Amino acid sequence: FFQAEDGIRDYKVTGVQTCALPISLELDPKFAIGYINRGITQFDMQQAKAAEGDFQQATRAAADLGTRNMAVRLRGGARLAQGEVQGAVDDLTLAVRSNPNDPTIVEERGVAEFCAKHYPAAADDFARAMRIDNKLVRIVPWYWLALQRSGRESEAKALIQRTMDQEMPPIGWIGALCKMCDGLMTDEELLRASQDEGTEIEKRQKLCEAHFFLGQAAILTKEPDKARDYFEKAVASNLFSLSAYRGAQF
Repeated sequence: FFQAEDGIRDYKVTGVQTCALPISLELDPKFAIGYINRGITQFDMQQAKAAEGDFQQATRAAADLGTRNMAVRLRGGARLAQGEVQGAVDDLTLAVRSNPNDPTIVEERGVAEFCAKHYPAAADDFARAMRIDNKLVRIVPWYWLALQRSGRESEAKALIQRTMDQEMPPIGWIGALCKMCDGLMTDEELLRASQDEGTEIEKRQKLCEAHFFLGQAAILTKEPDKARDYFEKAVASNLFSLSAYRGAQF
């Protein structure tokens, strides 16, 4: 919510909780948060180039380091959505330097590095994020994949074994992905597991992730046609906020 001279203005669009109306920027062209919120709205509408422009304006208008860092991080996401992987990695590197103990930013950079095919760097970032917060088991399948794509198969196997041998191994969807990584779940079983429970949107998200990881598994087994088919299905989900969707695009 943003306070204008004539009262609070806000509205909602799909996937965005609240966004500043253009009047906020008319009243104050240096209102950095206004640019950020408009950029988020445009990103949500799949207008990544326009979103990047707003995040860039926010970096210039920001009066404090925290707001500027937020804008840089979001600009990285907008650049990744346009296929500008190096620009995305550069922005997220700035964000990591500003918040070195935030595992989610480190994870975001790892995904961008993976999309850029910088697999060893991606693996290092996923490992770093898990050192910061060892409860982030959602990272394990990405970490495993980055190790595999780096040619570090023995490390990838050790990661999954270590994860599944814990006193409380991951369950649910992440547990299913880990079993797929360990060769204990077939394609069909993983696809069924994605639809086991959850809301409709959660099932769509899990199905997109299933298609992405199965596509990556097909790359590892040198089945390019099968991989392409899975990636096309992941992209067809139009769940562009998911890392799996973005990875499937690349």
